[in-house]
Amino acid sequence: MDKQKYLAVMLKMMAEGEIRLARQSKSLLTKQAREAAKIIEAGGEFHQVANGIKDWRKLLIAHYATIIKKFSSYIFEQLGFAKSSFEQTANDFIARTALQHSVIINQTTVDLITDAIQRGFNEGLGQNQIAKLIRESVGNTIAAHRARTIARTETHNAATYASQLAAEQSERPLIREWCSAEDERTRAAHADANGQQRAIGEPFDIGGELIMRPGEGSAENAINCRCVLLYIPQSIQEL
Repeated sequence: MDKQKYLAVMLKMMAEGEIRLARQSKSLLTKQAREAAKIIEAGGEFHQVANGIKDWRKLLIAHYATIIKKFSSYIFEQLGFAKSSFEQTANDFIARTALQHSVIINQTTVDLITDAIQRGFNEGLGQNQIAKLIRESVGNTIAAHRARTIARTETHNAATYASQLAAEQSERPLIREWCSAEDERTRAAHADANGQQRAIGEPFDIGGELIMRPGEGSAENAINCRCVLLYIPQSIQEL
């Protein structure tokens, strides 16, 4: 397996997924900001984004399913074995992770809206001015930036999960190698981890944190990560 070609293909597939999810996420964030602003303009009190968790959960479930199918197929192809059935395991991951992350994403949106409202009150702004502040603080450029971060993090998490799950279906013993995207955007701890090799089930040491795959661990290691794992048949590794 050509490591550089493998990394390039993985990053390309992730980028394609990120673009799609970023567009969808920006649209949803903008919609939520607009709805919150309308509540304030009408003289109401903002408490929660209507259907926020439900909307994010629906979006993430669809995205995870697409990414898992695409990346697991690629790993099966690279390792040269027939596809195995792990639909139930994948569905459990999709349902659990989509719910967890939709709650977190939605709460961040609620916090941003609440902060904008409080700032407007503190500055003595009127309803229409506070509504404008909400749109500027949660929608527009902020929405685009958040959407990119959400898309990169969620796509990467699903991609590395799918790759790991597919590799575990192989009956061949594998060595896993941490591959960093070697450019100026790669954080120091991840650049240092480049080339680390571990057996299936053995964690990597990433800046002192033990994690099983890229996309897991603390926010410092997971958010915006672009690292992937290379799976090497052990018989070849030992030559």
